[in-house]
Amino acid sequence: GQLGSCHLVGGRHRGNSCLLRPSSCLYCARCVALGDKLYVTGGVHTDDTYSDTFHEYNPLRGRWTQLPSMSVARASHGFLACNQKLFAIGGWRKYEEYLDTAECFDLETRSWSPIARLPFALSHFASAVLKNKLYLIGGVTNSVGSWFASRKVLIYEIGIDIWVQVFLENECYWSGAVAMSNGIYVIGGYYRSRSRHHSERWPDSGNIHCTRKCFFLGRDGKVDKSVPVPKLPFELAGAAVVRWKHRIYVLGGENTYLYNNLEGENYEEYYNTILYWEPGTPKWIQSQERLPFTSWGLSGFGCTAMKMPKKPILDLFRKTSYDIDYSPICSLQLVEITQLQTSTILFTALSAYFSLWE
Repeated sequence: GQLGSCHLVGGRHRGNSCLLRPSSCLYCARCVALGDKLYVTGGVHTDDTYSDTFHEYNPLRGRWTQLPSMSVARASHGFLACNQKLFAIGGWRKYEEYLDTAECFDLETRSWSPIARLPFALSHFASAVLKNKLYLIGGVTNSVGSWFASRKVLIYEIGIDIWVQVFLENECYWSGAVAMSNGIYVIGGYYRSRSRHHSERWPDSGNIHCTRKCFFLGRDGKVDKSVPVPKLPFELAGAAVVRWKHRIYVLGGENTYLYNNLEGENYEEYYNTILYWEPGTPKWIQSQERLPFTSWGLSGFGCTAMKMPKKPILDLFRKTSYDIDYSPICSLQLVEITQLQTSTILFTALSAYFSLWE
């Protein structure tokens, strides 16, 4: 039998959940699963240096392998898999230095190559793959010399190496996205009211707020209001959003009330909640379970779902793998979440921060 496994990497949070020295942690790294492997790129060290590293994890053997580094350090970037290729897109490589570059890793040749630049520098966007196209939704950019939230969907046509731009109704960033039902569900995030001019920049008071809003994008990148998506039970941004079977799961997240606190305080809230929703049902359900590795909450971390054997079979794989390289770069914590659906989902948490071993 098979179980779902959800892998979480990096993030920002309240409280200290790094298992080793702070200098050996990463946050805002990104991960993706392809086949029976997990791939992790980039991130920010706690000394504020940025990483260009790229690693592959084989869960059957419990082994990490370092692969060729990206051409540039990236964090809060897009990292997507399509047709045996991995795409690292945009992000930033230091505070306020956004990237418009993108590159592709070919799993057969084990090498990176550049792809078409983004129309503008971009990070903190939602991303998904649908019908051999890459979608970037919203995000933050400084293409006019100052930060502002994007009002666009960027669609990458892999076969012809070009980007297409589609306008959204609102500027948004740090939403989550998952492809499903011949379209893309976009979950939560920070939004700006449409009544504001789309070129107006934050941090003007009241411009941006955290939202409960969710919506559906068609293959053309336009909002399809004929597909109903219920609002989240509370405002949420920076959450991990993944699909498992017929459900969408939302893990963690934050609400920092950016510049909206009437008392003049920059109030922050981080969550360790687990929400799920099945298209066609009327509302989101909050699981009784919480993220197992943080009591304060977590946001901005990489997350992906993949199939894994049940524990007895997994143990058998590992016991018979005598050639395991005992130099892993991450501490693992295995926790069974039994309340999410009828069949248990196994969550493999790569600590709350991506904890590197020395």
